[in-house]
Amino acid sequence: MNVVIDIETIPTGEKLTVDEIKIPATMSKQETIDKWKIDKAPEAIEEEFRKRALIQHKCQVISWAIKTDNTDISLISDNEEILLTKLDQFISSLVKHPMEIIWIGVNIKSFDLTILRQRAMKYNLHKLYQSIPLTSYSDQVIDLMHVFTGGKFKDYLVSKDDMCQFFDIKVEDKHSGKEVYDLYLKKDYEAIRLHCLADVIKEYELYKKMYIL
Repeated sequence: MNVVIDIETIPTGEKLTVDEIKIPATMSKQETIDKWKIDKAPEAIEEEFRKRALIQHKCQVISWAIKTDNTDISLISDNEEILLTKLDQFISSLVKHPMEIIWIGVNIKSFDLTILRQRAMKYNLHKLYQSIPLTSYSDQVIDLMHVFTGGKFKDYLVSKDDMCQFFDIKVEDKHSGKEVYDLYLKKDYEAIRLHCLADVIKEYELYKKMYIL
């Protein structure tokens, strides 16, 4: 079964302190350093913290969405274990054998599926773990960014919105991935869920364009 998937993540853990944040290499005078710590360090600390949303072992999955030819679903939860347990259960409802799933998405080889495999091990989610191949060259995974760039996505990183614009695919989406953490801080969970759903619909339309000509 072909399954298009997308996840949204937020940063986790303790923020760095002023003494822990890296000081710009151009600064050497103590007076300049002290002023930077007062004026600029808080911003640098926040920026460094937000980067964790894209670091596999330092982020938290806050939402996932799936679309197939017959159904679509998107869920959100502040509890990662509960959220991914529901994904594990949903996979079980789709197929008898987890290896029957063909995962489809944008940059899922190095991001989505790697994160989900790590969490499957962490939370003992057997169906989810068994459904994700260990090798990035498996026929069970179709990375649309890889397909679009001819396998050169490491040198030519292209976003799903770039590809949608190229193919003239229009899907209503009021937010971007960069806004997810701010929406989380505002407790606008429904907006995050709808954004995740919009993302997976974009990927489904991209898949149709690339494979169902």
